[in-house]
Amino acid sequence: MDDLEAEKYVETSVTKVEEKPKKKRAPKKKVEEKPKVEEILKVEAATEEVEHWLISRNGTRYWTTDENEQNGDVYSYDGKDEDGDPAPNKKVGKLVNGELQLD
Repeated sequence: MDDLEAEKYVETSVTKVEEKPKKKRAPKKKVEEKPKVEEILKVEAATEEVEHWLISRNGTRYWTTDENEQNGDVYSYDGKDEDGDPAPNKKVGKLVNGELQLD
C-alpha cells in the first residue's frame, strides 16, 4: 500500500505581475457633418453658370446674356475659356429693347 501514499504539498511562490500604465486614448477626430440639402442648393444656385449667346451688330461679334437679343449685358468676343474656345471677355455694354448701347 505504498503507492496510495499522499504526495507532499509543494509550495510555490507567487510572482507579481507588474502593472503596465494604461495607454491614453487619442482624442477622437471630429466627424465632419454632411451639408444639408438647403446648403447644397444655395451653393449650386450661386455657382450656376450664366449662358451666353453670340450676336453680331455692324459686322462685330459680341456675346449677350439674353437669348432673345432684346435686353441683357453685352460682352466682347475676344475671350477664351479653359479649352481655348471663344468665350465672353469684358462687359462692353448692354442691349436695351434690341439696340446695342456700348459703354
